[in-house]
Amino acid sequence: MFRLVFIFVFISFFLGSCATLTKHECEKGDWHSIGKRDGEHGHDVSRFQDHQKACKGYGLTANMTAYKKGRLTGLKSYCDIQRQLDLGLDGQKYNGACSGSIVPLLKEANAWGYRGYNVKMSLYEAQNQLKEIREKMQEEKVKKQEKQRLYDQETRLQEEIDRLRLELVRMKMEAEKTLGQKAKVYYGTH
Repeated sequence: MFRLVFIFVFISFFLGSCATLTKHECEKGDWHSIGKRDGEHGHDVSRFQDHQKACKGYGLTANMTAYKKGRLTGLKSYCDIQRQLDLGLDGQKYNGACSGSIVPLLKEANAWGYRGYNVKMSLYEAQNQLKEIREKMQEEKVKKQEKQRLYDQETRLQEEIDRLRLELVRMKMEAEKTLGQKAKVYYGTH
């Protein structure tokens, strides 16, 4: 019981002491770069308060003006159609950090990417299942009837993997075509 209490207290202390910036970052005080990095990741401007709190813990101050300028620079990278497609493909959803008439296109790009991410996850799962089946088939103790069942599963999984790969390529081509056309219209009018 004592050990559980100790572990809980230790974890609580450890998680509670996590700072958004190191002492070195606070001492360096490159608030434009810190803001730019946060903007590139789509962090809300309220993140500055977390940084400010971290630096205050080291007895240092923060520069909100430089931070905001840097964040706006970083948001140019985050608020990009290709970036949102890539983030979606990595399983990250659009977080609403951008503004303006491009937002619907960014959401659509991210949604396309996220659909691709789901297909990739299905593909990885099927590949892992196929690997497990092939390992089982190599075991000497597997009976002939069981090997046939495993062989049938292997065939179905390979067909599923081929289908998912094709779907991923098709989705990527369709997303690039659709988003490319919409981007031309958007950038042609802005």
